[in-house]
Amino acid sequence: MIQLVISLNIVIALLGFYVAWRIWLFKRALTAAAIAIASWERNTHRALDPEITPELILRGQQATSSLRERYARLEYQMQKLQKIFSLALVALRLLQRGNRRRRKLLRIR
Repeated sequence: MIQLVISLNIVIALLGFYVAWRIWLFKRALTAAAIAIASWERNTHRALDPEITPELILRGQQATSSLRERYARLEYQMQKLQKIFSLALVALRLLQRGNRRRRKLLRIR
């Protein structure tokens, strides 16, 4: 009878240790989640601070505007270069045709 009671007490103690271990693991997971959420909240608060945010938005808008202007200038320059190259290509083809005709005329004579 005593052996049964002792065995039952050991099983209950092991079950209690298992439950305590699972609660300890759950507490660790909750602590890690709380730390991550607090960090996200801090970062979000810093990013959306009403004193800083409008200035950051203005800077971003100015940078975007500047980039668009630079892109427009580069696009204009690119169009000019394309026109120059196409004219050069046409001139080169005309010169090649002229050279071919001269060669033909020289062969005929």
